[in-house]
Amino acid sequence: MRLLLISNLFPPKILGGYELAAHDLAQALAERGHTVRVLTSAGTGALAVSPDESETDASRAGVDVRRELRLTAYGPAMELTREEELKLHFEHMISQPVNSHLVLETLREFQPDAVQVFNVIGIGGAALLDVLRHSGVPFSLNLGDAIPVEVLRELPRAVHDVYAAPGVAAEAFFADIPLVAVSSKLATEISRFGVELSGDRLIVPRGIRVPAGLTRRGSGAAGETALPASAAEGTAGVPAAAQRTFRFVFASVLFAHKGVDLVLDAAAALLGEATEASKASAASAASQASAGSPASGAFTVDMFGAGDDAFYRRRAEELGLSGVVRFHGNVDRAVLYDSLATADAFLFPTAEREALGQVGLQAAALGCTPIVTAQAGVSEWLSDEAHCLKIDRTVESLAEAMRRVVAGEVDVDTLGRRAQRLMNENYSFETYVDAVFEFMTRPRTAAAASAHLDVEGDSDIDSESDIDDKDKKARRVLSAWLAETRGVSDDLVVPRRSSEWPD
Repeated sequence: MRLLLISNLFPPKILGGYELAAHDLAQALAERGHTVRVLTSAGTGALAVSPDESETDASRAGVDVRRELRLTAYGPAMELTREEELKLHFEHMISQPVNSHLVLETLREFQPDAVQVFNVIGIGGAALLDVLRHSGVPFSLNLGDAIPVEVLRELPRAVHDVYAAPGVAAEAFFADIPLVAVSSKLATEISRFGVELSGDRLIVPRGIRVPAGLTRRGSGAAGETALPASAAEGTAGVPAAAQRTFRFVFASVLFAHKGVDLVLDAAAALLGEATEASKASAASAASQASAGSPASGAFTVDMFGAGDDAFYRRRAEELGLSGVVRFHGNVDRAVLYDSLATADAFLFPTAEREALGQVGLQAAALGCTPIVTAQAGVSEWLSDEAHCLKIDRTVESLAEAMRRVVAGEVDVDTLGRRAQRLMNENYSFETYVDAVFEFMTRPRTAAAASAHLDVEGDSDIDSESDIDDKDKKARRVLSAWLAETRGVSDDLVVPRRSSEWPD
């Protein structure tokens, strides 16, 4: 089959898990013999892809990656007035005619049997989806975050009405678009903002594409982390946990909403307790006297990812964690996976509204016990105390989970093997690809269109003119609204950002 994937970003430049999901799905579909094209951007600013970076595993597998979309998001921060912000937001979420024309041209030239759309932020999402809706080509959304909420937020109803079907409220813009969502939590969150979603949906975690030959726990391969009998029993009457240095891993962008502060504060709390305990025991003091390095039977934390690196490195030093917490920055996925495959537990005290937290499932797939926020989407797929440890999003709760691991109260090796087995048997990458392919290519009755953009070019409607006319009308509506209200009207489909808004 001929399959088209659309994503604002695509590896090697990434911001989150959805770009990797798009890449891995495209690669897998091509490896199965399908003709796959990806329509994406070359990035922007620091995210721009240079020619020598453009080849990926997907392109080597035969995926035709076209980096032709114009992207306006993720550029350098700018000082903007409220009016300028809203006009730029229009470009991000509503319409960029150059991109709409490119999608239409791609549909005509490539003639895909089905289209899967990932993130549309920064490429004029509403207009792109409008082109797809009127093309008659089956398409679906692959959601790893509240993208429909982002598309509909902060702009007046009259702007969205330009792209809504006649007689259909703007809140229902997405109601006829089949969707794949990474958790029921995500679908519920989107609905909480008043955005209607289609009942034609697939709720499935994104499978983990583990590199061939990677060290696996419990498989008998090199890197097996089960302790030998002598170590498990301990020596000289000392419990095994007291002789073992436990290694925790954190991997995500280094920003507060991912829980970096909680990880550092919890590590500092545990280190302080260990220091006090060593002072109280002469034997412990003798064996843990090496200043600035973790004691035997203690712990380390490896931090992977970029973001507020300098801030958190300073924070770790201030907390006295220089010998315990190690920052590695962004690394190749194979390096991260190898670290997870040999670690004891994965720390992920992410925001409660995290739609999934793919890296938590990656850790599980590699046999590394996840310690995760109980309300986050990743918890939807794992059972507490059987495959993971679920925590409240507090320093105290995270520190207690880490303390239980270091004290040997939790058998992380057994939990890790259970988690790995669950992922392999229920949520494998191949299972995910099977489910998504069946869903995106399922026969459906195309929704009636008031202005059919015929990809064969034989419609009475001038498709290019229709795209341009809608764009001009939407911009006129926005300008009139700004002139009248200065952008503070309450006539919004989804409200402006607030303290309750997703990070």
